[in-house]
Amino acid sequence: EKSLASHTELVANLKAALEGEKSNAQTLLQQFEGSEDDRKLYAKQKVELEAELDSRIKSEASMTKRIQHLDGVEKELASRMKSDHITSERIRNLEAALMELRSVSQAKEFELNELKASMMKQENAHNVEL
Repeated sequence: EKSLASHTELVANLKAALEGEKSNAQTLLQQFEGSEDDRKLYAKQKVELEAELDSRIKSEASMTKRIQHLDGVEKELASRMKSDHITSERIRNLEAALMELRSVSQAKEFELNELKASMMKQENAHNVEL
């Protein structure tokens, strides 16, 4: 009887231990499933972050190209502005030279008219003498 009671107690203890192990195994399974879900979520987030990073790298490369293009445009514009300035300076100089030549031309024209008038006077005087 003592042996049967001790066996019954042993079986009861083994059942309780088995239930405890079963409960622990169930908890471990739930934790594993939770960590597996977390791992899948992290993997998905990693893929999304890598895609965003790739997009930003491409955007940065595109912006770098645009900046380089704008630098070239800026240099070309500066060159054109310098050229325009030089051209404007040349035009001002040519206009000044033209004004000076007009003044000289007008003076020469006046002298020519004076000479013609003088020659006509002399011719008239010569004709009167004849």
